[in-house]
Amino acid sequence: MTKRYHFELDSKTCLFCGACASLAPNHFFVDPTQDIARVTQQPQNDEDAAACRAAMINCPASAIRETVLNSGD
Repeated sequence: MTKRYHFELDSKTCLFCGACASLAPNHFFVDPTQDIARVTQQPQNDEDAAACRAAMINCPASAIRETVLNSGD
């Protein structure tokens, strides 16, 4: 069984501090001048997922959520 990771960022909770984008720049984008924050790319491997998880853990607003999806591959 293959694990796939899915991260979501709640822009209503986000403080737009940029912590996620600094920890996982390939996966999160934040523009604090426009109050924009989003996931730009879902992780494709365990290393990328670890970077996204670090962003989630360090988010001061707890605005990032993780879901692990299992596929039958």
